[in-house]
Amino acid sequence: MFKEVMANINSHWYPTLGLFLFFSIFIGATLWTMRKESHKIYDEASNLPLEDGTTLSSMNSKGAK
Repeated sequence: MFKEVMANINSHWYPTLGLFLFFSIFIGATLWTMRKESHKIYDEASNLPLEDGTTLSSMNSKGAK
């Protein structure tokens, strides 16, 4: 029965909805990464391999271990 319902449904807008959803999430993730507050976190994270025994200060203030 499910197969028959899906075969007869007019679903020409599903690909458009999928494209719009994917594009929106992609743009949102890009903007989230490029926001001003992220700069400090990424700078600290990029220096972690060069330091001995230090952690991200922003992560410690939030209670992460």
